[in-house]
Amino acid sequence: MFEQLQSIPSWLWLSLGLVLLVVEMLGLGGFLLGTGVAALCMAVLSWFSSLHWTVEVPLFATLSVLFSYIYIKHMKPNALESEDPKLNNRMARLIGKQTALTKATEHGVGKVQIQDAFWTVKCEQDLAAGTKVKVLAYEGSTLIVEACDESL
Repeated sequence: MFEQLQSIPSWLWLSLGLVLLVVEMLGLGGFLLGTGVAALCMAVLSWFSSLHWTVEVPLFATLSVLFSYIYIKHMKPNALESEDPKLNNRMARLIGKQTALTKATEHGVGKVQIQDAFWTVKCEQDLAAGTKVKVLAYEGSTLIVEACDESL
C-alpha cells in the first residue's frame, strides 16, 4: 500500500489542518493549534514540491512540536497575577472580621454568621452566644477565632 503512495496530496494536508483548527476552536486551549498550523504548512509545501511521504511525515511531526513550543512559550497568554491574592479565597477574606457568636462554643466549637453564611468556629475557650469574636485564621472550612473586647 505504502509503495503506491509517493507523497501525501496537498489537499489531504489542507483538510487535516482545517479539521484540527476547527476542533481547536471548540475550546481546547491551544492543544491542537501547533499541529493544525503544521498541517497547513505541509499543504503549502506539498503543493510546491513532491517530497516522499517518508520525508513529509517526520517533517510534519517536527513542525507540530516546533509550532506547539512557540505557541506555549511565546503566544499563550500567561496567567496574570491578581492585585488581590485573596480574590477567590473566601475563607482568607474573612480573616480580621469581627462578629458575634450565634451559637455558644462547647468544647471550643461554635457558630457565627458572617454576611449570608453560617460558619463553624473554633476557639481555645468556651464562649457564650453573643460574645464578640475576631477571625484569626482558618483550617479547612472552620474559622479560628478569639474573643475580642472591641466593638463591632
